[in-house]
Amino acid sequence: VFSMNETTGEISTAKPLDYETNSSYILKVEADSMRVVSSNLRAPSKSNIARVVIDVQDENDHPPVFTRSLYIGGVAEDAKTFTSVLQVKVHT
Repeated sequence: VFSMNETTGEISTAKPLDYETNSSYILKVEADSMRVVSSNLRAPSKSNIARVVIDVQDENDHPPVFTRSLYIGGVAEDAKTFTSVLQVKVHT
């Protein structure tokens, strides 16, 4: 589901995420300094582990389909506050 750049540590999605399938992920990320150790034998190896929580936001997977392609409305100059101006309908 995710990929990580081994040099920068940047985490990115490898495929689209779907809130309905999984609303959150917990990743265990471990970094170590083995590359530094192999180039300098005097440096001790160091490592650390981080827990990364990724929460997926829900999004409308089904955009509305309107009953008409164009709606035109107008507001009278003396219209009272909260006067209905236009009613828009969509297919469900």
